[in-house]
Amino acid sequence: MSESALRSSLERILHPASFWEVPGWQLFSRKNQTEVLTHAAWKRGCSVVSMSGQLNTVRFNNNCIHFTQRMSNRTSVFARFVTDNKHATKQLLNRSGVTVPLGRKFPVSEKKQAWKYACSLDVPVVIKPLSAHSGRGVSVGITKIEDFDLSWQVAAKNGKTIIVEPMIEGGDHRVFVIQDKVVAAARRYPASVTGDGVHTIRQLVTLKARERESIPYIGKNPLKLTDVMLSHMQKTGLTPETIPHAGQRVELHPIANISAGGESEDITNIIHPSFCEIAIKARQSIPDLFHAGIDIIAKDITTPANEQAWAVIEVNSNPDISLHHFPSYGQARDVAGALIESLLPETAVKSPSPRHDHKIRVTGRVQGVGFRHWLRRQAHVHAVDGWVRNAEDGSIQAVLSGSRSAVESVLTLCKTGPKSAKVYNIEVHSNDFDANRAQNGFLIIE
Repeated sequence: MSESALRSSLERILHPASFWEVPGWQLFSRKNQTEVLTHAAWKRGCSVVSMSGQLNTVRFNNNCIHFTQRMSNRTSVFARFVTDNKHATKQLLNRSGVTVPLGRKFPVSEKKQAWKYACSLDVPVVIKPLSAHSGRGVSVGITKIEDFDLSWQVAAKNGKTIIVEPMIEGGDHRVFVIQDKVVAAARRYPASVTGDGVHTIRQLVTLKARERESIPYIGKNPLKLTDVMLSHMQKTGLTPETIPHAGQRVELHPIANISAGGESEDITNIIHPSFCEIAIKARQSIPDLFHAGIDIIAKDITTPANEQAWAVIEVNSNPDISLHHFPSYGQARDVAGALIESLLPETAVKSPSPRHDHKIRVTGRVQGVGFRHWLRRQAHVHAVDGWVRNAEDGSIQAVLSGSRSAVESVLTLCKTGPKSAKVYNIEVHSNDFDANRAQNGFLIIE
């Protein structure tokens, strides 16, 4: 199979459903969690003031919400502290009647005692640091002392306290809950490649990694062979130089985590109501937690919970948003928009907000410095439509169409422009263009 044919076979994975059918979804940066949230706010007529890349104030009329990353001020410091401590989280969940894996925590220095406890469980175990995020330091399916030693070392790099607990068989699911409503659900899959009968596993990883780089969200997590992957493959008799059969799926990693090269599938429409109730109850178990990402291990989350073994393994107070906006398979979900509307209910009114339209001319050192592509990205993040082009006189001409606050914010940014630009002047004219042309995303006109 040629490289172009292999790329075609990967297209279903690497080119997901359109981002809420909004043109230009690919313009989000790899570190797009905050951008996705601010885009949702601008799109709903809010104004956004950024104090840093992670601190933002979203205002609508006389009401405002403050965000630290994706967590609003409606979530308390206590809730954040508890969810950062996996052991404390399990205690609160258990008191509320939510099933969690039994387990114990150990200081890094007590590896021997931890191994003795792992043996007493008489089942494969999970090793994970007490407070790490994004699956860092987590190892699953541990049964042998040599694997335990390696997993302990990995976990110790991510925390001074380590949890040992029995492994729950099943798929890895993330359920996004806002107050008492499930707004999205996804299943996560471990990193993998699919054989073509020609390329080695190492080559397949390289090809897939190259394709992933340009995709928002998953592109920020490079796919590369790691010691954990090599160890996992070795258990099934594979090496990086193995050539898998055509259509053969090779699982590279034991855990289903996006940061480890994994992928996701939207299952919002098919999650069973009983698991929605479990996710909501888990969110309610943590006081003052406005929204959360609930991680559930279950064999089949589309069937009743009482017919299978399952467990809630984690509650996230600062949950991943882009996981649901950029699924590898299935429909994209606007959880950022749902969050903004829950925090600021007046933004949920479905009647279109008044649009403010401007045609601008920017003079200075503005051509040949990436101004047009920079403006396209700024416009998209601000949910501003329109177009931009180079004029024959050396200036930049553009049309901006959107909410008043969004257009004014982009105009302010244009006074400086990208790093290599030097703006001398901006002329602003209203209603001097075909408005219909400016409401189909933001275009670069050559």
